[in-house]
Amino acid sequence: VLTIDILYGIIFTIIWGCFMSNDKLISVDAEIFNLTNESETIEGFAFKNDNVRIVNHGEMISEINNDAVLNFLNCPTTKVYIKVDEYDTEHSTKIIAHNFVAHETIEITKLGDHILAMNEILLQAKNKRKELKVNPDAEIISNEMIQNLNGLLLRKKLGEVGIGKYRDVDYYGKPCHVQVASMDHGSLIPIKEWQPVPGGNGNVPRLMDKLVNWVNSDEFRQMDPLLRAVKFHSTFIHIHPFRDGNGRTGRMLLNYMLSISGLRLTNIIAADSEEYFKANAEAIVNKNYKPLMDIVKKHQIRYSRELYAAVVKYNKERERKLTLLGCQVDEFNNN
Repeated sequence: VLTIDILYGIIFTIIWGCFMSNDKLISVDAEIFNLTNESETIEGFAFKNDNVRIVNHGEMISEINNDAVLNFLNCPTTKVYIKVDEYDTEHSTKIIAHNFVAHETIEITKLGDHILAMNEILLQAKNKRKELKVNPDAEIISNEMIQNLNGLLLRKKLGEVGIGKYRDVDYYGKPCHVQVASMDHGSLIPIKEWQPVPGGNGNVPRLMDKLVNWVNSDEFRQMDPLLRAVKFHSTFIHIHPFRDGNGRTGRMLLNYMLSISGLRLTNIIAADSEEYFKANAEAIVNKNYKPLMDIVKKHQIRYSRELYAAVVKYNKERERKLTLLGCQVDEFNNN
């Protein structure tokens, strides 16, 4: 049966598609907003009200605030996309969300390419989780996947040495080294505990091959899911396979490892960054993974269904309005 709401959705999709024909639209997994919702993250972006603009006013968002926006994004009748505009250098990546029942559209800016890469890795994790249930011996990760993720994260730097490709030598054939340093009174001081693997002689690609092979081995599959995730993460950080974006790429891959095992995602905040760096050093130098496991557990985020339950519990008026709009409470509980 072709209802007026479905017809409106079809018309909106056609018009919107024509209007944005020069832009790239990517479907979004709602779970990503539990990551972007955490302010003061190591990644440096925050989910702020002044980043949200209501394009078409409807009945769902009477006031822009954190809960209202997240509720809108996660509503079953809201379609959410990442809009990639190659010609807008300041706001090249935006979130566009349209609810075809409430006839309301919002735009979220200033989240950067990080959200683009994070969305991709979460979608891959969801698909891989399904594949592993059918075929437990399926490949878990590949060098191509890791390099593509770094290239997506740093897409404006693609083509540079060590971006989207493992570092080895530079344009002049000299080893491509990177250094890990901390800020001390305005100066960068190399940390003493450990430094990344030197470039050149195929060191980095060879060690990444070894790491990827281990992840796809029986040994990895039989390990505790949290332990193997942090062991992978600390090994990746030690190798530092790219010239830039190693920490961000590594934390995305950490969440990929957690997600394929059905564990909660983690979002380490800036206030605990020093603790996180020390935990990584302890894992790299002494092979003691417990501090890093504790950090991951400390910063596990809520799943969408818990966010929905909180909205239903603490905002009865919102519950009533959602029911009128077709977003039934039982739909929330089943997501």
